[in-house]
Amino acid sequence: MKSKLFITAIVVLAIAIMLPSCSKTSETDVEYIAVKLSESKDKWSIIDLKTGEVIARDEFKSRPSVIVDDIFYVKNDKGEYEYYNINDLNTQIGSSYEQGTYFQNERAIVKKKGGKLMVINTKGETVKTLDNNIIAAKPFKNGFAAIVNEDGKGGFINTDGDVVIKPTFDIAANFSEDGYVVVGKRGEDNITYSVINAKGEKIFSFNSDKYSDVLTGFVGGSMAVVKDDKIVYLDSEGKQKLKVGEAKGHKEDYGIYEGLTIFANEEGNFGAKNAEGEVVIRAKFEELKPNRDGSFLAKKDGKYHITNDQGEQISADEYKDIVRINADRFIVKEGNSYSIIDKNGKEIGTETFADYSYAFDDSPALNEAQTVHFSTDDEDGSGLSDVAQGILEDFASLFSNAIENDESGHYTLVGSIAGVAATMNIFIEDGSISGSYYYNKYGPGNQLALTGETSDGYLYMYEFNEYGVNTGTFSGIIEGNLFSGMFTNEISGRTSNFNFAAQ
Repeated sequence: MKSKLFITAIVVLAIAIMLPSCSKTSETDVEYIAVKLSESKDKWSIIDLKTGEVIARDEFKSRPSVIVDDIFYVKNDKGEYEYYNINDLNTQIGSSYEQGTYFQNERAIVKKKGGKLMVINTKGETVKTLDNNIIAAKPFKNGFAAIVNEDGKGGFINTDGDVVIKPTFDIAANFSEDGYVVVGKRGEDNITYSVINAKGEKIFSFNSDKYSDVLTGFVGGSMAVVKDDKIVYLDSEGKQKLKVGEAKGHKEDYGIYEGLTIFANEEGNFGAKNAEGEVVIRAKFEELKPNRDGSFLAKKDGKYHITNDQGEQISADEYKDIVRINADRFIVKEGNSYSIIDKNGKEIGTETFADYSYAFDDSPALNEAQTVHFSTDDEDGSGLSDVAQGILEDFASLFSNAIENDESGHYTLVGSIAGVAATMNIFIEDGSISGSYYYNKYGPGNQLALTGETSDGYLYMYEFNEYGVNTGTFSGIIEGNLFSGMFTNEISGRTSNFNFAAQ
């Protein structure tokens, strides 16, 4: 579902590494949020998170982006993206762009139609036009932005637009606040991961035979990995410093904050341990998410609340859902509407809203649609059966309609099947799934059609080849933006694991 320019970036900058949310932005960056007020059917407004005051009511037709450094983008009537500062909504920043990222470190990466990638500042001025061989990029994080060259290799630029780490990696995460980044190179049978600094110097490395998965970047003196289905933390020299429990839950929830980290027992219940591995909150919660100040978002008996570092509830109420904005501001869901609360559960402002915009992995550079190529000419797959072609055409129609109407439900999933990198494009509507996927090494011209359903977090999809034969079946679960489970090759009968992350 990415634009042609950025599809390679999402494949190369794989979510095999999911950095903890503190690496996305600092708490002080987000002071406002775009919402669709409960009484508004078609327009978007902006709320001040400190006071709950609506500072721009029913101002926008399209969904504004996350608001970072007081700046956001929104799509105009021509389908292009415009940037605005929250303090001056009447003055557009720079030009209108075909693609672009949200601002971070006072920089964004944009592209005009037919032009090259450019780094711009908060005045809309061009800081630097990037070389032709840089064909994709991600938003700046902690002073650096990941880029991809024509060979599909990842590297990094600084806020001046200079290449500081040449594109040589198959996997490139985001720089952490500590000034380190996790990168990877694929071998025939495994991946070699390295932690490097801003000069490209290797701090330490390991391969996926030793640690099967990387959960976080190097943040706060450690990084979380998986060994023998257990969560392990490594220190700045790559030595094991702490083993905390079963490899369960969401990757982004792991990390040591204020000396505490979550852990899971064999039954899949969550608690917290200190940096010495001592249990400070016993494993009694269905979910436990760090608030990064010593408190946690906890789920018990299907309801969420905020708990302190002893596991005691400190929020006044319990909620159907809760999303952390910063250590003292949360969006909660009660019934069919959302509101803003502080850590004690006190409501901020009087407004409720039906939807909100707060996605750091969602920017024009990353979510503008590229219609999946369904050509039936000889080069791209002649001879599609009526069954397979029908599936693809149905998907193309749904997908195009979703994009045209700026609706949710369309996803790009990046991951692997039996360790082989693959990319899925799917559309989910009322529990039904339509779409396609391809193995990266064969390219998007070799799509396999998908159809299936999802219900209560469970996922079932059936794969069809160009002759309409059911050649594979996916069955698994959806947890947050993670899709995982078992793939069965219906021809050979072999089974293998699949893991994907929705972008």
